[in-house]
Amino acid sequence: MKKNKRNRPLKSVQNKFRRVSSERQLRQWEEQLHSDGNRIEKLSYISKFTHNKFTVAVESGFIVHDIDLQRYHYCNEYNE
Repeated sequence: MKKNKRNRPLKSVQNKFRRVSSERQLRQWEEQLHSDGNRIEKLSYISKFTHNKFTVAVESGFIVHDIDLQRYHYCNEYNE
């Protein structure tokens, strides 16, 4: 399958996307997107993981505080 990639000048891209500082940065973002999925997918995964941990804790009779939810989130983040 042939990709229709048209190389645009960096200035043209920067007009539309102000945060772009270099072509290298664009290549890194593209690589991250293809390897890890996009931000919404990552947040969805973390949200589901945290909700599952919360549900298990509540069903087990534990009292869950906001710090516990943060701990679940960070635990998931570092285990990936």
